[in-house]
Amino acid sequence: MSERRTFGPSTERWPARFADLLERGANAMLFFDIQNFTEIEMRYGEEAARRVLDALDRAVAELVTLEPDVLAAGRAFGDDYLVFLRLDAAAPEHIPPLAYARGGRMLKRLVAAAEAALPSLVDRFAFHLSAVTLPERSEEAERQFYRAIKLALKLAKRRPAPEDLAEREALLRLLSRRELSVVYQPIFSLADGSVVGYEALTRGPEGSPLHSPLKLFTRAEEEGLLYLLEKLARETAIAGAGFLRPGEKLFLNVSPAVVHDPAFHPGHTRRLLEARGLSVSDTVFEVTEQQAIDDFRRFREIIDHYRRQGFRIAVDDAGAGYASFQTILALRPEFIKVDRSLIAGLDADPVKQSLLESFVFFATKVGSRIIAEGVETAGELVQLIRLGVYAAQGFYLARPTRRPPDTPPKDAVEAILRHRRILALQRRQEDAVELITAPAHTFDRRTITALVRQYLEETKDGGVVITDGGRIVGLVMREKLLQVLATQYGASLYSRRPIGLVTDFDPLVVDPKTPIDVVARLAMARPADKAYDYIIVADEGRLIGVVSIEAILNYLANVKMEAVRLANPLTGLPGNHAIDLAVREKIEKNLPFALLYVDLDRFKQYNDRYGYQRGDQVIRFLADVLKDAAARRPEADVFVGHIGGDDFVLVAPPDAAEPLAFDIVAAFDRGIGFYCQEAPAPMASGRDGGTTRHRSDAASPIDPPEREAPEGLDRTPIPPEIPAASAPPEVPSDAPSDGLPRSEAASASLAERVSVSVAVVIVRDPRGLSTETLAERAAALKREVKRRPGSASLIAPF
Repeated sequence: MSERRTFGPSTERWPARFADLLERGANAMLFFDIQNFTEIEMRYGEEAARRVLDALDRAVAELVTLEPDVLAAGRAFGDDYLVFLRLDAAAPEHIPPLAYARGGRMLKRLVAAAEAALPSLVDRFAFHLSAVTLPERSEEAERQFYRAIKLALKLAKRRPAPEDLAEREALLRLLSRRELSVVYQPIFSLADGSVVGYEALTRGPEGSPLHSPLKLFTRAEEEGLLYLLEKLARETAIAGAGFLRPGEKLFLNVSPAVVHDPAFHPGHTRRLLEARGLSVSDTVFEVTEQQAIDDFRRFREIIDHYRRQGFRIAVDDAGAGYASFQTILALRPEFIKVDRSLIAGLDADPVKQSLLESFVFFATKVGSRIIAEGVETAGELVQLIRLGVYAAQGFYLARPTRRPPDTPPKDAVEAILRHRRILALQRRQEDAVELITAPAHTFDRRTITALVRQYLEETKDGGVVITDGGRIVGLVMREKLLQVLATQYGASLYSRRPIGLVTDFDPLVVDPKTPIDVVARLAMARPADKAYDYIIVADEGRLIGVVSIEAILNYLANVKMEAVRLANPLTGLPGNHAIDLAVREKIEKNLPFALLYVDLDRFKQYNDRYGYQRGDQVIRFLADVLKDAAARRPEADVFVGHIGGDDFVLVAPPDAAEPLAFDIVAAFDRGIGFYCQEAPAPMASGRDGGTTRHRSDAASPIDPPEREAPEGLDRTPIPPEIPAASAPPEVPSDAPSDGLPRSEAASASLAERVSVSVAVVIVRDPRGLSTETLAERAAALKREVKRRPGSASLIAPF
């Protein structure tokens, strides 16, 4: 094709006319060009090609008079033609199907004109056709025109397969008929189980090839209809969100690519929310970065625009390989949503746990909150709570529904609170920073510095929070302000000027639910000159107070002393006080439970033969067996405590008791042979070198007395039909009959080897039960199971 024809005289007029066409109501642009036109020119000659173009010029120009919807039409460049339409559409999503219908009708006229100009053509003329929706306003008209052209070319040059054409028609019908549906999945706070908000999830028509959201949005992007689809999805989501309670947030997905759509214009969502009586500040735009952001500066401008209106921002798919740290650092989102790929199997993957812990630390540092997506197991939920993740969503907690219930799902709330209680018993550092937060005084950044100084000198407060229109912006520490004013020109330079001139505008701000130990690590990660500054505690921008380093150190010191006092010094497991709390909680809340009393048989003889140091190693080994058995059942929330010596207690749901007992016996028998060899076992360090026998002197309410049961104890014999919950593990046929490896069998026979007994009391109805009665029952059952040879367990109802 010649250069003269490619850049003809009509090329430059369209950008200049574009703004006027928009003002006249143009809302769609059709793009036509001839497929393989260069080959036609080479085969039939330049003169034949010119005749074809002249015929098309006339046919396109006639469209203005023949078609009532056409405002303007003509050649843009080469063999590319533009037609601008003003379609009578009730809504923007009706425009694409109408435009394609008009384009198909015009296409027949163009094909006839081209073939009449070149009757010798062997094959029929084939054209590319695409339709683009135009913006409602003419701001930045030239930029909008080139976006429209770029999108039209991209759509027209594709070579769609037949199934793609069918899906395009299905997508156009969907938009025209507004056939989208939206389901809402709750997002739960991992601090107290309350509902933080709901993510709106879009679905195509049931039974349609576009029902899957992934397929639906991918097809829309390929067809240049992503903005219209997302716009319709937001409208549908907002229309159905009347169930939201005050403070609950609505999470709406938005793709960065929509800012390049010619029809994109901010402001529509705000109007929809206001019409429905919903709060802008409770609406979160969830940025789904499924591809690189081409124009990051433009995208950042749009996000800043939304944020100025009061919208919140979340970055989606963190950890999936898409959401980059560049996006998070540039947008400073209020929420970071961690993808399922990082959550799946979290409880069994230490590397994922370390990575997520780093995410939590990083998010707190930049003022964001982590939300975990795709939680599907109890084990994953336990780890999320342990690592300090703010909130979570997933099928384990609640499935998405079209109309969420009026109250949060009871099972989800109870699961979160149950796991938190177990962790609180096992790890005492779970208290949130709000526990040690003190009130704080505030000054506006325009307040005269001398007034702030006067307040600090009179009250002896360590610092004050600086605000701007009620918004937290910074911190002024007393000692630092006095140092500045004490310099040679400090007082004269700053005293009569705004306090903002000497304010630290980058203080550490944390959420009130952040664990204290996490806050301590964040505080110590600050630059040296800020190490002892206050930490500001704020809940979504609302000031709660401040925390001093002194308060944090006092708390951690007290926690450490409490942990040392309450934990067993040999195993580190919760001691009698925590055991008492765990059992009393079940009784007071009338919750069914099982009490597993575990101790060793022939342990005195073992100590006499091998010494107390080896005995302590066996106790630690048994503690590891119990912890491992509990860890394999995270959904059961098994509590493991150490009364003292070789006595342990587990508290578990009734249904978990039998498999727990079986695992404990089997695992103990597999490993105890190592400790029964005559050769010294490897040293395991204890608090005092492991040379002292550790037995708690403090009485536990469920520590069974070493005596016969008192008068009045229910002496009903254990029903003989209740079998032992475990049997010795299977061993290879060439192994000795005691189940030990041959190297160990010579040094320890079954008769002299230490074994484990597990007495299990099932409490279905704890009403009226006392811990003393429970202890007596457990003692009786323990004596019964210890009469059996080797390791064994016995289960009986209370």
